[in-house]
Amino acid sequence: MQKHSQTLRQNRFSYLLKLLNEGNLAAEHPSEILQLLDRTIPKTVNYLYEGLGPLLQTIRDADEDLSRQPNFTLLDVLLQQHTN
Repeated sequence: MQKHSQTLRQNRFSYLLKLLNEGNLAAEHPSEILQLLDRTIPKTVNYLYEGLGPLLQTIRDADEDLSRQPNFTLLDVLLQQHTN
């Protein structure tokens, strides 16, 4: 049951990233999307979906100052841990 619950959460998270990437919301609302990602992504994950990298880059491009905030840095470090 616990494994099924974890898979369901991962599928929902993957779908959320897909919608955010397709909708270009990160470019239009970078601060709000950063907050959403910070609140949605668990700080410890087994697998990080590829949609996070482009979203963080879009946020960085839209507002450079956001890339220096602690929540952005934490997400970026998490992304780097799963990229390598």
